[in-house]
Amino acid sequence: MRKQGRGGARPRSVDGPGGGAPVVTTDDARAIVSGDAECIVRCAKGVADRLGGVRKHQIRNVYSALVRIRALDDPQKQRSQLVLLRPRLAYMRARSTKTAPLQDALEKVIQALPKQDRGSDASSLQAVFDFAEAIVAYHHVKGA
Repeated sequence: MRKQGRGGARPRSVDGPGGGAPVVTTDDARAIVSGDAECIVRCAKGVADRLGGVRKHQIRNVYSALVRIRALDDPQKQRSQLVLLRPRLAYMRARSTKTAPLQDALEKVIQALPKQDRGSDASSLQAVFDFAEAIVAYHHVKGA
């Protein structure tokens, strides 16, 4: 049996590779949903940088689901399908903890979407899709 050092076992980072603070804060998620292009780019690059060891097909699987959701013509259906994407993200994370930064970021952004169908709902959804697309692009450039 292995002895634990001082202070007991170290807690595992929930942020995946890179550890530390989350890439997307609650304030960032709100800014992303509101369409802040600078925040979308900065956060997408941060998420992609933390996805070391994640294969392109894992990212593309999530992105493919988002493309299908984007193709729906009703913003309320799009929002419902985004909410239903959350369990799939959790399953992906359970299979590979390397995907934790992606799951954490998309989870926060989906939660930041307006709760009711408003006039800005379509633009909020577009911002979520833009954010996901930017993550895919930066991950591809990184060459993972």
